[in-house]
Amino acid sequence: MQQKSQPILDVQNVSISVKTDEGLKQVVNQFTYHVNAGETLCIAGESGSGKSITSLATMGLLPKSSAIVTAGKAILDGEDLLQMPEKRLEHVRGNDIAMIFQEPMTSLNPVMTIGDQLREVLRFHKDMDGRAANARSLEMLEAVRMSEAKKRLEQYPHELSGGMRQRVMIAMSLLCSPKVLIADEPTTALDVTIQAQMLSLMKELQREFNTGLILITHDMGVVAEMADRVLVVNRGEMVEEGEVNSIFATPTQPYTQDLLADLPKLGAMSGTTKELAVPEADRQAAKAQPLLQVKDLTVRFDIIGGVLRRPVKRVHAVEKVSFDLRAGETLSLVGESGCGKSTTGRALLNLVKWQGDIQLGGRSTRDLFAQDELAARRQIQMIFQDPYASLNPRMSVGDLVGEPLVIHQIGTAQERKDRVADLFKRVGLSPDQLDRYPHEFSGGQRQRICIARALALNPQIIVADESVSALDVTVQAQVLDLLQELQEEMGLSYIFISHDMAVVEQVSHRVAVMYMGQIVEIGSREAIFENPAHDYTKALLEAVPIPDPQIKRERTLLTGGEIPSPVHGLDYQPQYVDLKHITAEHFAAVSATASAQANTR
Repeated sequence: MQQKSQPILDVQNVSISVKTDEGLKQVVNQFTYHVNAGETLCIAGESGSGKSITSLATMGLLPKSSAIVTAGKAILDGEDLLQMPEKRLEHVRGNDIAMIFQEPMTSLNPVMTIGDQLREVLRFHKDMDGRAANARSLEMLEAVRMSEAKKRLEQYPHELSGGMRQRVMIAMSLLCSPKVLIADEPTTALDVTIQAQMLSLMKELQREFNTGLILITHDMGVVAEMADRVLVVNRGEMVEEGEVNSIFATPTQPYTQDLLADLPKLGAMSGTTKELAVPEADRQAAKAQPLLQVKDLTVRFDIIGGVLRRPVKRVHAVEKVSFDLRAGETLSLVGESGCGKSTTGRALLNLVKWQGDIQLGGRSTRDLFAQDELAARRQIQMIFQDPYASLNPRMSVGDLVGEPLVIHQIGTAQERKDRVADLFKRVGLSPDQLDRYPHEFSGGQRQRICIARALALNPQIIVADESVSALDVTVQAQVLDLLQELQEEMGLSYIFISHDMAVVEQVSHRVAVMYMGQIVEIGSREAIFENPAHDYTKALLEAVPIPDPQIKRERTLLTGGEIPSPVHGLDYQPQYVDLKHITAEHFAAVSATASAQANTR
């Protein structure tokens, strides 16, 4: 076994430029780092800092038509990867150095089975015959704890969940026992419990194969949990490098200090009480008469199939969900992907068909939307998860923010223009930017534009669906501060949908925890975070990475399985959760029943 002190990849003074209409523009300036056998080096920084492009260059995967390595070396086993002929590099990639990409769905071939893609790697690099390659592929899927591994070999990527696809990517990258593994944001798109499983799995496999791991991430909690050493980068420059304990305890550079200061920390709000964002005289009235009341909300989607194109199965997305929302309050809906939280938010805006009862200001929204949909939409608006996808790329941002005013015929042209300019100022943007288009803004600025558009009609309620999940930590902190300032200024009520428990703790008055379409626990922020009653809530909290390398936790509540599928036969009867009798035994029974009756992916 190699010693940890022996560098296996040595990157020296690498500089990278991209081609623009004005000529070459430098995006990476003299990056220098190394990784040893069995060691984890975390490269941390925000989007656009040069983390991923440097790793792509090391792997020889930069698009030659648009990016150029202008200087530097990347030495692996005495050979410079940056000067290596493509034919030689094809054999080194996957065999000696491998990469786990951020989005597994776009990295896996959609028209090949999982087994074919794994066997292809072994035939190319190890010259294995079909039987040996199949046995090795099955062995690796079992090593990454894939459920029903033999069955997965015959399935296609779209038939697997996000966590399963990431397990396939890890298995594929380790098939040939590489010396170096580069993991580019491998858990960013995963729920907190699946992320915890992936991180634990990567640690375990790293120890088994003695692999040098380069982990690229902007999540400092993940850095604290995984890293031996840390390299902090910003805008193409190396900012700071050192042992993980010293970086977190005594960061020397202002950028590193800001990065750590802006990170939401679980438990930071412990012992505090958050008052409703309404005048003190109105608080008792707001508590007595909720602004929004939801009772037995149910959303199901039929799956059509067969020769006669009839319903053959049904997605039980939301099952008898009940809650209320007060004026000036933030109620967070939390849980893993597929738990029904986003569908619940869409049902509130009548964007999906639903059953049950939703009352806004004491009046059924079913009646509101039936009689005058435009009037109803003035009372409740939505901020979607992906700001770029929710903005029309052919319209200027000024027109996008003013569009609701035009549709609702509010004000004159000049009054609408003044209103949009005021909204831009309110969300921290300049009116001078009104004529620009969405692609000319950063991710954080686009999210501010979406917030301005949601505010255009002076709604009472805003549904924020994972509105900060894709943002870097410093931009996320700015947007969260903005949302809270607007709530205090305008008395807004928020339905805040998220799987990030640290962010939820920061913004919430109350929290509802969802699992398999049902609310398993609901209560004040203090109750949920300081004294959780439900095992699933405890598992979510326990899975959150702690941004302190001195704290190492043993996770006892997490299982290695996937959340059961919400797809069931037409005769399926849900096992509803009785909030009055929540016990660990009851939760286990509900989970077991759901798993047994769920459609196997």
